[in-house]
Amino acid sequence: MSQPDPQKQHSARDLTSHIDEDDLWELDDDWTDADSSTSSEGSTDDDTPPIPPAPESVSSYRAASLPEPTTEIGEHDTFEPDTLLDHEIDTGSDVMVAESQTKPTEQAETSVDTPPSHPAAKENEPAELAAAPEPVNEKNKGNKLNPLEKVSLSLVAAAFLGAAIWAYLWLYDQNIIEDEGAIQLPLQGEFISISDFSTHWVSASQFKEIKMGAKVLPAASMTLDDASPSSGALRIYFRNVNGDYIGDSITLTVRDGQFTNSNQPNTRFDNDHRTATVIASDGFHQEGDFNAYVLDEQMAWKIQVLEAKTSAAAGKDFEEIIHTKVGRQRK
Repeated sequence: MSQPDPQKQHSARDLTSHIDEDDLWELDDDWTDADSSTSSEGSTDDDTPPIPPAPESVSSYRAASLPEPTTEIGEHDTFEPDTLLDHEIDTGSDVMVAESQTKPTEQAETSVDTPPSHPAAKENEPAELAAAPEPVNEKNKGNKLNPLEKVSLSLVAAAFLGAAIWAYLWLYDQNIIEDEGAIQLPLQGEFISISDFSTHWVSASQFKEIKMGAKVLPAASMTLDDASPSSGALRIYFRNVNGDYIGDSITLTVRDGQFTNSNQPNTRFDNDHRTATVIASDGFHQEGDFNAYVLDEQMAWKIQVLEAKTSAAAGKDFEEIIHTKVGRQRK
């Protein structure tokens, strides 16, 4: 099959270009003749105004100033029908030509900046996406307790509360200390009755059988109740702020409402032997320590008085009847 001669092939655009070019030259000649005839007539005395050129001639003249289109076609060149139609629009209107040249660019920008919307796309979305359930917060879900866990936690809390109450009561009972003014006098024990009781401090220089270096000693005075004569034994302990025993324990015997062991060291009796003053064998070794004791109630020392049936009774047989602070008064 013979191939057509490329030189003889012309597109509709080429033919139109040749036709338009020939017409333009003819219109140009007509325009020149019209100008010459008008100028010759204008030299006459006729007042008839010159005839303006036809609109087609003006449009053709403007089109003649456009660059000549290229008629050569490469073997790889292709043309879209829409592009050819845009260039084949009437060349007599500059506005239409400009719009045809700028229209593809505007459409391209619009297609890039504003993607086409398809209302039908929303209708075609899967039903499960539209009705997707809200995510469950696993953190809040894990904080929920079942009834068994609630009951268990309640029992544990009740056990802790009971233990705290028991510990408070036990510690209070172990550390309960009465002030001197809080002691109910006369104090009636099982064997001995005391009508008066007081504590104070004395200088160590007044006594001999004391620990070396002691400067200030704690002391206590007690009077037996003559309304109820009693017999038995009393044992006295002094303790410092830490609860440690200070000095030696002191034991007094009572018979028929009187103290009988008058030879007890560091002990003084009145004339009728109903009142006894006992002094500890140890105390503060510095005057400054005693001054601090006077200023701070939290550093109070204590005195403990126990009773038993006889002085020969075992230590476990002595029962406490007085437990109070040693006052800050110094005599």
